[in-house]
Amino acid sequence: MAEVAPSPIPPHLVHTVFQYLLPPSLPLPPHLLSQPLAERHYHLSISPDDTASYLCWPSSETSKVVHALEFATPTESVEPEHDVRYTAPDMETLLAHVQPNPKSPLQIIFSWDEGKGSWKYHDARLMPFPASSTPSLEEALAQRPSTESRSGSPFSDNYWDGYDSDSSQKASNAPDIITEDEDKAEAAYWASYSAVQGSGDSTVPSPKPLTNERSTHHGYSDSLGARGPETTFDPFVANLHLKLQRANNDYLTPQYQYSDRSHSPQPEEQHEEPAKVTDVYDSEDFSPQGVKLLGPSGEGMICTPAGCSIVGYSDRKETIQDTTKQDEEGLKETVRGLYRMWKASSGLDDTTAFIS
Repeated sequence: MAEVAPSPIPPHLVHTVFQYLLPPSLPLPPHLLSQPLAERHYHLSISPDDTASYLCWPSSETSKVVHALEFATPTESVEPEHDVRYTAPDMETLLAHVQPNPKSPLQIIFSWDEGKGSWKYHDARLMPFPASSTPSLEEALAQRPSTESRSGSPFSDNYWDGYDSDSSQKASNAPDIITEDEDKAEAAYWASYSAVQGSGDSTVPSPKPLTNERSTHHGYSDSLGARGPETTFDPFVANLHLKLQRANNDYLTPQYQYSDRSHSPQPEEQHEEPAKVTDVYDSEDFSPQGVKLLGPSGEGMICTPAGCSIVGYSDRKETIQDTTKQDEEGLKETVRGLYRMWKASSGLDDTTAFIS
């Protein structure tokens, strides 16, 4: 879209804007506001109730301008031969300073909108006009800074064109020559980072880290190795453990609870590090001292190959029914039978080995 050349400000526009400024003042229509002033209202959330911020840009004379507008009489009007001066502070700004009548202490400032091709209200100040103002629009345009005067700036095109000079092109076009010795030296430099180095204050290199060669088969991990030596998985022992669990579920009622492990009888011989067969023995259903079973009335019971004992149950023996005693005797016989089967198959006489 071609830009419209600036034209002198029309008198009817000055008269219209001045009527909005006289008391009682009304908000200026958006199409009469300059773009910078409209953006100021938007970003600062300025309402027409704040007359000083709404009509004027911040300055030391803002309060005096508002006072002059409040005491202006509605009979004041813009004379046809009102005084107008133009200024061009920079390449993008063209201002028109209008004194409505010779008696008015105010000057209304309009800004030229190149996109709309019209004048917009921009500010209000006290008289007199700026010293650099001129009554002729052509003279103000002639005084506007030209594009050539800005070319001397360090940010001009010539400044950036210096990077495209012949010297930079020659430097960029120069081939990269890398000798064989430089290639070997670079490879040795990066290889040095792979070597094991000592500390900063020592000339002795640090030892290489030991390789962890622990076996992790059959669920045996490094974390378990600290608790006991590695052993071979025995399917018979695992099957025995499952049978004990099934016997526990078949012979006892569900309301029984486990007893505290601290009350369990301790075996005569204690091994410092019992052999770990598999992780299945870490569960709460199996104890190295015996097989934990549930007793009646919520009491716990510990069963070993030597026999069974009910923990904390001595004071309630009279309440045990005959059927419960028969179940317990049957369970004891089951455990003894399993122990005999294990002893016959393994050829070991050590009871502790059967339990652990």
